[in-house]
Amino acid sequence: MVGQKLMVWCGVATGACLCGGAGAVWGGAAGWWAGGALAGAVFADSAGLQPAPYAMLADAFEYEFRECAVMLVSAAAWAGNAVEVLVFPLVAHGAGLAPTLALAAALTLALATFAALALPETRARTPLQIYDAVCPPPAEPCTTLHSVACSKATSTKM
Repeated sequence: MVGQKLMVWCGVATGACLCGGAGAVWGGAAGWWAGGALAGAVFADSAGLQPAPYAMLADAFEYEFRECAVMLVSAAAWAGNAVEVLVFPLVAHGAGLAPTLALAAALTLALATFAALALPETRARTPLQIYDAVCPPPAEPCTTLHSVACSKATSTKM
């Protein structure tokens, strides 16, 4: 099972490698340094950022809801990819390779931050435990409405 930590660490590694690539291009070392940084980014992305969300979805949802969750996440990913295909070439053409890599690094690090702050750990947990982590039950059960309904029912019977 893949957990949230793998996704966060691979996101940080991918973002750091993209930052390194942008720095190498800005610094004029666009040869081996930039190529190595981009290879590291591709490796970290393939190791965790690409498969982790789908593996987490498989852990996080009960069987009957899993297909819908994967469909919604896939649709959002496809929409994001469509925006990337439109935006990144414009940035590369207008500002150059280094700002494009810096933008990719910023977006990747923003994803890693979101994953660290908002996504629950799914490894070795049941879907019910994950549901409780995402939407915890109230600390004190709300019995006011129930009490009022019960008191009205008892008072009308008398």
